[in-house]
Amino acid sequence: MISQKKPLGDDHDSLSMETIYNMLMMEIEPELTLDMIPFLDELYAGEPEDMRKERALRYALAFEEFGERFEKAMAIWKKQIVHLRDDAFAIAAKRMNKEEAIILSDIEHSIDRT
Repeated sequence: MISQKKPLGDDHDSLSMETIYNMLMMEIEPELTLDMIPFLDELYAGEPEDMRKERALRYALAFEEFGERFEKAMAIWKKQIVHLRDDAFAIAAKRMNKEEAIILSDIEHSIDRT
C-alpha cells in the first residue's frame, strides 16, 4: 500500500525550500538570506543615494547568480532522483514475475512521458 504524503507547500516543504535558498544565497550575498532581509532597511537607514544604487545593483547580480546556481542544483538533483527511481524499478522488477514486470515497465514509460 502506498503511504499518504502531505501536499506540497506544508511547513516541512517550506522549511526545506528556505534552507535551500539560504544555503545557496549565503555563498553569493549573505545580506539576502531570509534571516537578514527584514533588517536591511534598519541596517542601511540613511545610506547615501549613490551607495544605495550600488547595493541595489549588487543585489540584482546576486539574484541572477542565485537563479543560475539554483537551476544547476535542480538539474543535478533531478538526474540523481531519476537514477534512484530507475534503480528502484530495476530491483522491483527482478522480484516480480514477468507479468507484473510488464505492468511496472508500462508505468515507468508513462512517467517518462510526463
